[in-house]
Amino acid sequence: MEGCRNLFLDKEAVFPTRKATREFQTKEPQATVSFLMSKMGRRALRKIDPDLDLSGYLIPLAELPQPWDQTILFDRRAALEVEVGTGKGLFLRQAAAACAQHDFLGIEISRKYARFAAARLAKLGVPNALIVLGDALRVFADYLPDQSVNVVHVYFPDPWWKKRHAKRRLIRPSFVRDVSRVLMEGGRLHFWTDVEWYFQESVELIVAQGHLLGPVVEPEAEPRHQLDFRTHFERRMRLSGEPVFRAMFFKPAGQVGSTSDSSGSQITFENVEFCKNTRSLPGSQPS
Repeated sequence: MEGCRNLFLDKEAVFPTRKATREFQTKEPQATVSFLMSKMGRRALRKIDPDLDLSGYLIPLAELPQPWDQTILFDRRAALEVEVGTGKGLFLRQAAAACAQHDFLGIEISRKYARFAAARLAKLGVPNALIVLGDALRVFADYLPDQSVNVVHVYFPDPWWKKRHAKRRLIRPSFVRDVSRVLMEGGRLHFWTDVEWYFQESVELIVAQGHLLGPVVEPEAEPRHQLDFRTHFERRMRLSGEPVFRAMFFKPAGQVGSTSDSSGSQITFENVEFCKNTRSLPGSQPS
């Protein structure tokens, strides 16, 4: 989400079908803009240089090491941050550049977006980030071991508007349990969305699981340049003047360093390394 960019509408967005019109009429007012955004066509992804070697940046799910061994992926053992739904890879590129002492694992289920994001990393020669092509639910459930991740990032997951599709939503009890399991003590989960009802339902679900402390509201940071956003989707929503809902959760730990949740209760954390170069990441809060 950077700089001003024209949004191209697809045929259905300009001339909505009867079905799309009925769906639009049944949406809650606050969901209208997000629904229209979902009907808008995206710009075609730029072609990937066929000579670009993606082997060190794109890994199919089945090729992940099992049992888990981070050194096979990054040739070192460092603090690990995982992004679910990498998209075009803006966050992963910027975060990896801003925090070279951490490793970043992006998970993307769409092959074309996974390849695009990996190609951007390869072109820049980013040594501490790569993309996993596959289902994030499986990565968390079957590959990542207990207390192996410092931070989990979930930005603008598909809300799956229709009730019959609710089972496809990422934020579900099993996923929250897995996030809590793989996070180190004091580790954190960042969850952002532009859909208010989905935000409220997801936060309630995360709180109800009882594994993570929060939510802590993350403040909105003013962009310093056209690419100073967490993701392309955040950029698009903010440039259109629409709100973004943000929450952060912590895995309980001992003392050392503290903040407070929305109820004023103390949240403490220790034994976890956070990136200190947070100024490059809009909305980040130094720990």
